[in-house]
Amino acid sequence: MSNILISYFTWSGNLRKIAKEIQSYTEGDLFEITPQNPYPTDYFQAIYMVQKENEEDIYPKLKSEINTDNYDLILLGSPVWRYTVAPPVKTFLKTNNFSGKKIAPFVSYGDNGVGTIEADILQYAKGAKLLEPLKIYGTGESETKDEISSWLEFLNII
Repeated sequence: MSNILISYFTWSGNLRKIAKEIQSYTEGDLFEITPQNPYPTDYFQAIYMVQKENEEDIYPKLKSEINTDNYDLILLGSPVWRYTVAPPVKTFLKTNNFSGKKIAPFVSYGDNGVGTIEADILQYAKGAKLLEPLKIYGTGESETKDEISSWLEFLNII
């Protein structure tokens, strides 16, 4: 499949590894969603900041943007924070046109599950078609490569 964008936000680096693994199968273009003001390195301080952004409906400014017009499929990576996608991902979704595009999320999550990520992505990416997400618990282990290839095969990408 052509015209694939692998766009992701990572706080700890886990989703960067997953995005690069996805790229090794798809040869899609990589774009890291990076907020202008980085999150604290302390997990609890970062979560506090995310909670505040969610409660106050704050969309953090991003360091750079990408034109999504040339892409048919966006593989979208985010940690599940406070039961939804990370605020920089919301900014990315809200500031681009996804009408007629397919979005296949890949997320990492902890003990609280994946929350409302699917509904939230559709809320911000108006007109997009959401494909089956890849849900990776924790940091991903040795079986993550198999999960990625199975997911991409299921989506008929590889």
